[in-house]
Amino acid sequence: PVLRLDKPAKLCKNDSVKLFVTGADFYDWSDGSKGDSIVINLAGDYQVTGTTKNGCTAVLNFTATYYDNVNYSIITDKEDITPEDPTVKFWSQEISLSKYLWDFGDGNTDYGNYIYHSYDVNRGGYIEVLLTATNPNGCIETATKKIWMSLSAMPNTFTPNGDGNNDVFLKGWNLQVYNSNGVLLYEGTDGWNGTYNGKPVSSDTYYYVVVVYTPKGSESKANFVTIVR
Repeated sequence: PVLRLDKPAKLCKNDSVKLFVTGADFYDWSDGSKGDSIVINLAGDYQVTGTTKNGCTAVLNFTATYYDNVNYSIITDKEDITPEDPTVKFWSQEISLSKYLWDFGDGNTDYGNYIYHSYDVNRGGYIEVLLTATNPNGCIETATKKIWMSLSAMPNTFTPNGDGNNDVFLKGWNLQVYNSNGVLLYEGTDGWNGTYNGKPVSSDTYYYVVVVYTPKGSESKANFVTIVR
């Protein structure tokens, strides 16, 4: 008998493939299984022995190999965003028969290549974007990239008057606020509510420093803010 597989012994990494063999009536595989099929989840050398009903045998040796990865990467038109410029264009290698699924790291997803996404830039740090691409062979590949959130315009007025608008200064950012004597009035990321030791500070001008993070590392930005009540 002549033994043949129904398709090439190729598979995706971290996946499996089911191969069928023809040419005989009974089969013994190198892993000890029997029947006309085998499920393979690792590359390597395999063997199947086929036997016909009249006792003739044949052996088929074959090597299972992995499909080559495309090695998709995430390409963007910018690496850091600001409240004034929060939109990023995302794309990857344009490979025909590929499928692209984007997880933008803020709870939103989208399909396709050449995608625009706008962020709500309300804190410092970074967002990690995940691309899950299905390559032309049906294999899943992933890529990640960090998008950094920064401040371009430094606010200079603050109205902590309880009206629900601009009552907390730079919530989400790594902030330090000082008075004119250099006393540290506030430090943290919860935002300054215009108080010191639980009491409202006077309507005056204060010095503040914001630490922002960029692809090149951390950077301190300083400005003055005037409280208007």
